[in-house]
Amino acid sequence: MIHFVVAVGTPAAVERLSSRLPLSLAATRLFEGEHIERTGPSGTWAVAAIATPDPTCEARLATDGDALAIVNGPALSIGGDQRRLAGDLLQRFRSTGTAAVAGALGGSYNFVGIAPAIGLRGFSDFSGLSPIYWYEGPDFAAFSNRSTTITSLIGSEESDLRSLAWVIGHANLFGDCMPARPVSYLPPGREAHVGWGDARVRLDVSPVWVWPAPSEDRGRESLDPGEWDEIADALVDNFRSLAAFDGPLRLSLTGGKDSRLCLALAKAAGLRGRVDTFTNGPIGSPEVECAAAVAQAAGFPHTRLGHGAARTSVSRVMPAFEPSVLWRRLRQHAYRFEAIVCPWDGMTDPLRNTTLSIKGFGGELYRGPGGHAKRFKREHPATVEAMAEMFVDYHQPHDPIGVLRRDEVAFQAEWLKSWVYSTAERVRFDLLPEKFYVDYRLGHWNGPMQQATPGRIATNPLLSSSVARKILELSAEANGAERLHFEVMRRAAPELVTVPFLKDAWSPEIAADSRVELPRDGYRTKVSPTNRNLKVWQWRFLESEGKAIARVFREAARETDMGAVCDMKKLRRIGSKSAQIEKVVEAKAVLSGLCAALSLLGRAEPVLDRP
Repeated sequence: MIHFVVAVGTPAAVERLSSRLPLSLAATRLFEGEHIERTGPSGTWAVAAIATPDPTCEARLATDGDALAIVNGPALSIGGDQRRLAGDLLQRFRSTGTAAVAGALGGSYNFVGIAPAIGLRGFSDFSGLSPIYWYEGPDFAAFSNRSTTITSLIGSEESDLRSLAWVIGHANLFGDCMPARPVSYLPPGREAHVGWGDARVRLDVSPVWVWPAPSEDRGRESLDPGEWDEIADALVDNFRSLAAFDGPLRLSLTGGKDSRLCLALAKAAGLRGRVDTFTNGPIGSPEVECAAAVAQAAGFPHTRLGHGAARTSVSRVMPAFEPSVLWRRLRQHAYRFEAIVCPWDGMTDPLRNTTLSIKGFGGELYRGPGGHAKRFKREHPATVEAMAEMFVDYHQPHDPIGVLRRDEVAFQAEWLKSWVYSTAERVRFDLLPEKFYVDYRLGHWNGPMQQATPGRIATNPLLSSSVARKILELSAEANGAERLHFEVMRRAAPELVTVPFLKDAWSPEIAADSRVELPRDGYRTKVSPTNRNLKVWQWRFLESEGKAIARVFREAARETDMGAVCDMKKLRRIGSKSAQIEKVVEAKAVLSGLCAALSLLGRAEPVLDRP
């Protein structure tokens, strides 16, 4: 993978910045590797990067005279040379622009290209899983895949309090402003344009825009057989690209539909000898048993990971419960994820090796609102006003512990409503939950977690902009019936559609149309499910560390401006009684507040992986 920062602008500005580019990388890096520095012959751009070898391609940065191409993330080359991906993309970009680049890529990625006839163009794939960040100065613009790298470059130590307030109020950052002020996020489906030798950043629709325009038509109820064939073929092609990767591929197989769809496509792509399937769980786990049956039906080997029931306990996430170790991980979490991601997820020790796995991201997007925001599956708002009201509590109750200032609560509610009204002018009304999910759930949660753990390379071969465009022609109800999963699976590995799911079944609409008898009930396990209610590290931390949590909040109230967006006295009181918290949303709010406080206090602790 690669950690990069690019500066474009006037020659004087680029010369001024060129020596600071590698310093900004060193100050915010996550891993060591080959250090790369290049300056265009024209003096209008410079780049610095740290690159580490990975099994997906030989190089992620290519230059030729005044032309540059950078690609990051587990990108898949469609019809090109996977090993020489960056060089191939450079030639495509210089001759045809970003449309040619987007047409040659699948999976998740971000891309920055520069050429004299084009200027700078930057965009990510449609999913948001490989975020890119930017800044516009008076005589230069900067782009990076880490927001804090840009603030280090420009010498900013400011934090955007409103961005941190989002994470406390929703356990999720919403909007395009970053905690690292004044850096901005480039949402998926948008492309950054900077003219040759210029510094002004203009945002436009990118070539991976997949969203249908507003229409009275709420979408099709199905596609014709030929269209389903094309979708299956496109996804199989994505999986065939994985054959060019070095090393074994691992697929976490569960009792659900997304991982099973990946298994079906891997079989159709001829990867049976390359993919190892596994399932985490104790001996006798129903999920392990169901997954093993699915793997056997497809002819793939399967392994259970875990040693008895203890593997489901805290020890699977943390070697031992040691408060001082957890506090250090929290400080490292604030550094690794730049205060973007709630500490409920992503806590990890420094990474010591590289793993390559297949993930089913994309599957939840293809199944409609029920795949990611279930309240929009249960309720179908008929008007934009009703939709806007629902967005205030998009995926959880807003400000669940009631610590945000009143004006901050009002700002967040109004921002969410305004997003609905403005986006409804560009995107089909019923697809707004999916659009928001991609832009700000994947882009600000799963995306940073993937990009900031470079040793864990997660390929996402279900992601295809051509497939997404076609699937988004369907109605929310059709996607909610999981039509894509069934139609593609029965083409790729028909034997898998008849193996029961663990706690699920095909929808009545699918079963009624099927030519083969589909299971009506969940997988009939041969063992009794274990019913252990073992607590993860977060609960044990909250139970024991109330006084220390309150102390951090007291220091943040005294030494930072966090009180401008939070009632610090109330937050401190809740923190001191954190052992009494029972709801997940409340626990997330406290942990998010703690991460914000550590960041504002300057206590984020650098972490260095050695993948």
